[in-house]
Amino acid sequence: DLGFNTQFTMQYLKVSPFGDYISFLSEGLGYPKYYWVNLSDPSKRITKPFKTGGYFFSDKKNKVLSKGFKDSTDLMGNGQYYIDDFFYEFDLNTQQTREIPIKENDIWGMGNIYIFDVFNIKDEQ
Repeated sequence: DLGFNTQFTMQYLKVSPFGDYISFLSEGLGYPKYYWVNLSDPSKRITKPFKTGGYFFSDKKNKVLSKGFKDSTDLMGNGQYYIDDFFYEFDLNTQQTREIPIKENDIWGMGNIYIFDVFNIKDEQ
């Protein structure tokens, strides 16, 4: 029992790669929200408003990522700005968000990024 009322539906239920959090999207009580619940202490809940594209667990402990993009500060040869892809990294402990350019993750030259998931690292070790 995680202490939630039963007036909403949990969608897209996921377990973190380290097995310490579950994540889901609520539906049925107002605007949808993302929830992260610490399995060792279910009273530690984090909620964030719905975001298109969603969040996915990182391969780093207690971190979730979401994809983002914005106009670059650099110009292309035709004088137009190009779109910079990056990740938002959200720390579940400190609840701080930071932008990480995709090139810092050693991902270069990709037209699109498709996120499938991060697998259970705890069981793989």
